[in-house]
Amino acid sequence: MPNTITPMARGLRERKKLKTRESIQREAMRLFQMQGYEETTIEQIAAAVEISPSTFFNYFPNKEDVVLYDALDLPSMDPATRRRANHWLVVISALYGALRPTDRIPPYRLSMGVNLGELGPLASVWRAPLASVLPLAARRGLIVDCRSSTYAAAWLPRGDLATRWVQVSVPGATHMAKHTRGLVARHVCEGGADARTVKALQRVVDQRFDTTLTVPVRPGQPWILKARVR
Repeated sequence: MPNTITPMARGLRERKKLKTRESIQREAMRLFQMQGYEETTIEQIAAAVEISPSTFFNYFPNKEDVVLYDALDLPSMDPATRRRANHWLVVISALYGALRPTDRIPPYRLSMGVNLGELGPLASVWRAPLASVLPLAARRGLIVDCRSSTYAAAWLPRGDLATRWVQVSVPGATHMAKHTRGLVARHVCEGGADARTVKALQRVVDQRFDTTLTVPVRPGQPWILKARVR
């Protein structure tokens, strides 16, 4: 008789994976707060969860992403918020390009900041492929850009898209900035308001964050929405 995975076994396996992911997030945030982000290593996080460092990479490509996913926390979203997140959010991957939250990919270790030798920076290699798909994903709505500068280098909105481009900027340490951008993305999905103007977006974000909006200095540059958790 061939081996099969029953629905019950599959469900138990998925719950175990979710529990491990949550444990990684919890222990990582505890260590960041206790001893500092830069001082905390992936080996220390893995040891706290009682897993190997290689198992850590089955769940997160780096410790920066632990911070982002802890803030966004997709599994805890209610069904309506999750549907909006699946429809609105696009994640830029250094290996796979533009992804939706529903896309299933294997674990990998790659940063957009690497240099590919004769090909140059990885971000520059991705510019043409991303330019062919991200305008379609943006459609007619605002582009709420929560990327770090390293990932932003892989694609810049041009023409009409640039007039709808809003970069979310967060003062402070890099890891907390990523955490806050994740909170902003979650808040926008939770609110459900499909903001059509930059001012409308600021009003939505201002419900939970202290915000400052800066107009583009010249054509082709983004609006800057600074956000700080109250």
